[in-house]
Amino acid sequence: MIIRYADEGEVDVLTAIEIDADQRYASSVHPEMAKGDHIPSEALARAVGARQVIVAVEDDAILGWLLLTKSGDEICIGQISVRRSAGGTGVGAKLLSTIVDSVRSEGHQSIVLNTQADVPWNQPWYERRGFVVVPREEWTADMHVIAEEQCADGLDWNTRVHMRLHLTEAPGG
Repeated sequence: MIIRYADEGEVDVLTAIEIDADQRYASSVHPEMAKGDHIPSEALARAVGARQVIVAVEDDAILGWLLLTKSGDEICIGQISVRRSAGGTGVGAKLLSTIVDSVRSEGHQSIVLNTQADVPWNQPWYERRGFVVVPREEWTADMHVIAEEQCADGLDWNTRVHMRLHLTEAPGG
């Protein structure tokens, strides 16, 4: 598997992967998240052009992708989408570890994201990789804004969480 930056001509493929990946929600406690909403193509194209999107490629096929954004002073994972046919094969883990290693090497202290607390492939998956839930009283101003914007878009923040991974150096590193 090769991890590389997405190319501008791949936006339609990325959108198709996002829509496919979201179909996992159809049989979850959040079937409303499988209704086909996705990052607008123009916004995704801007992110690709700004080198904020990496893809996992195998045999010339994109299996998944990750979008990196900013949340105030922190780096933020905005999206990870993996084709359902590639689920459980380590694609998402490889994308995540690549970004974590990159962000750590750039000297950042942490990386944040927001996700569903009640879906097994969301909060528990990130917890197994070292992320911890950020208590509401520790939310940054940007985290409050993100939650408000997502509520306005119809997401229920009674079942969502912000999570953070602290990027401290390993002993001897």
